[in-house]
Amino acid sequence: MSAEPETDASEHEVRDAVISVVSRLPARELHAALRYVQFLEEESDPVLRAIRNAPIDDEEETEEERRLVEEGMEDIRAGRVRPWAEVREQLDLD
Repeated sequence: MSAEPETDASEHEVRDAVISVVSRLPARELHAALRYVQFLEEESDPVLRAIRNAPIDDEEETEEERRLVEEGMEDIRAGRVRPWAEVREQLDLD
């Protein structure tokens, strides 16, 4: 099995080769393959790449932002929020 596909292969041929390789993977490797393909998909998205590479906001936090963060922390301490995994499960999003 070659590491690099032929450079003159058409996009369709390369897609078929990827599908063929994935179809032969052992079941235990499928999640890793999926995560890697999703990573590649995200890397090819210019918007996601721009967001990921954006500089850290170096502006001073405003009084309103501090107040809103504290309100959120109070909601967490009071149990008024739920983990995203729980919400997804209740909405049957998995």
